[in-house]
Amino acid sequence: MLLGFFYYSQERQILDAVEKAVARIMKEYPLKDFTKTHFTSSVLKRVGHSLMLTDVLKELHEVTGHEMYARYAARFYEAYCDSSARENDMQAQRVRRRGSR
Repeated sequence: MLLGFFYYSQERQILDAVEKAVARIMKEYPLKDFTKTHFTSSVLKRVGHSLMLTDVLKELHEVTGHEMYARYAARFYEAYCDSSARENDMQAQRVRRRGSR
């Protein structure tokens, strides 16, 4: 929602707040330590909500041009696809299967 407000207002301080929030997430869940087990932990059990982070990261990458957001989003999604998460309908292998029907 905050990112949407930035698009509306175009206020730099709003974008800074989004980047600050994402920096906190990236610090708490470092890319180098990210594994599929994160999707079975209590923190990310509701994977559908967690996957919204990839949307925010994509938008931040497009707005700022910072590659770290794209890399983090890709690794986050790869870990999700490799996991045995309860909510697995957005895993690449399932999406491809549905698309080939």
